Amino acid sequence: MEDGDITARAKRIVELKRDGHIAASLEKAEALAAEHPRSLTAVCLQGDLHYSAAIGARAATAGSEEEPADAESHLRRGRDALLMAKSLAPDNADIAVALADLLAESSMYLEAEAELRRAMDMDAAAAPKSSQSPVSSTPRERRQSYERVINRLVAHEAGRLMDVAKSDDVAAKRKLQALQALKEARDLAKRFPGSARARLLGPFLELEYMLAASREHKDPAWSKGLERLVCDAVGAAKEFPNSTAAALFQARLLFVCGNHIDAEGECHRALALKHPTDPVEDCIPTGSIRGQDSQSRLSSVTGLFHDLLDKILQFAESFWENCLTSEKRQSFLSVRIDALENECRMVEHSYDFSVSSACSFFKEHKSWRSWVCLLCSAKHTSTRSLLKHMVKKHSRSVLRRLLDIVDPTVEPESDCLLEGLLLCKDSENHDTICFKERDEMFRLLFLEPNRGEVAKPVDKFHQDQQSQGTLLLENIKKNMANLPTHKSTTYEMSRCANGAKAEREPSIVRIFRHPSRKPNVANTPTSSA
Repeated sequence: MEDGDITARAKRIVELKRDGHIAASLEKAEALAAEHPRSLTAVCLQGDLHYSAAIGARAATAGSEEEPADAESHLRRGRDALLMAKSLAPDNADIAVALADLLAESSMYLEAEAELRRAMDMDAAAAPKSSQSPVSSTPRERRQSYERVINRLVAHEAGRLMDVAKSDDVAAKRKLQALQALKEARDLAKRFPGSARARLLGPFLELEYMLAASREHKDPAWSKGLERLVCDAVGAAKEFPNSTAAALFQARLLFVCGNHIDAEGECHRALALKHPTDPVEDCIPTGSIRGQDSQSRLSSVTGLFHDLLDKILQFAESFWENCLTSEKRQSFLSVRIDALENECRMVEHSYDFSVSSACSFFKEHKSWRSWVCLLCSAKHTSTRSLLKHMVKKHSRSVLRRLLDIVDPTVEPESDCLLEGLLLCKDSENHDTICFKERDEMFRLLFLEPNRGEVAKPVDKFHQDQQSQGTLLLENIKKNMANLPTHKSTTYEMSRCANGAKAEREPSIVRIFRHPSRKPNVANTPTSSA
């Protein structure tokens, strides 16, 4: 009965905390723990509330160089409470990880890591919790607690080791300290294999050391060292595929090594991530990616990837202008038609469009544009030709009066988008498409980076277009009965409008020109016959 009363009072205190009354809830928790010093429920609640109060005190004095005294007091009393809980339930992994979290917040990192190890060992051994323990979390919640403590420990170690590597001005001492920091960084990655920051710290420190050494003297092992770092960076990106920090480090390193193609690919892969990790958890150096929240930090990282893509673009433009002959440029701007078709089939297995047939059509009609009949798939070079064909060959589906009413020039018949294409033969007499060189050519390549979207299959696209066109023709047939029966009537309507479109167009004209608009039969002129 006494335990039930403690639990009920603890629940009321938790509700008070949730309502924002931290001070009042803490006062009641202290009273509860004083009355029941051997109650695991009371001491765990006391430790949790002191931890929350310490976090609040630090947040209230954010930006100040001095540690608030009340924050340190809350941390000390919280540690005492959780140490008491540990003595009452030494086999409880949740209490152990809560204590590790509070110790890390108290800057007692060695003690925090030791407590974290104890919690993880108990979790791995599936040690049973004390039957009277009020602390119970799901595996997902406990994993998040582990990650939070690990991130804090690794961030501290990363900052310390980076300071050690740069702490002395004497070259000889700096070298020894950098090598010692690198050794400790590799040990850190082994201690925390699930941390992307710990995994990246060693390669980052090694790169910093190599850059400093290269400024002092030329190191013959520079290229081999870079190759080793690239392998480390690629491995880190594979181990942590959602880490933007790992992707950014790899892309930058590939760019430095001159591997611009892979660097560009890694940038696009990172930009297409659906669930990227918050950079605050793994960026190197710690805190280098700033922002008020996760979204703003991810936006900052996105800007860094685009900056790197711009550098790759500038290098490509410089190489094009200064290093390639006109023959090599033309070779770059040419593609064999059979090779293009093979590439398309590799991307889309249901690919049924023939580039060679399109080229044959162009040679015959001097136009890349064609209109396909929705009813028989016959190709036409103009909308007028298509309408004549539909009226003549498909009279049951399209009434003959359609050609008298609908303006056949539905859209501009211009091939301006394809004016940069030429058909020619290569040295081996293969049909080839040649592109004309144009300003901003390389910048156009990056206008629409790959976002991971999957293109609709060609056959599915054609089916959708045919279904839409068939539905449009059915709507046309339904409204044909409301149109004038004589061509002269339509002529008089258009002449009275002084050559402009009549405000009250026949329904069929509105449907054909604006398929999204529904006809208003009530306003449609009827036949005088």
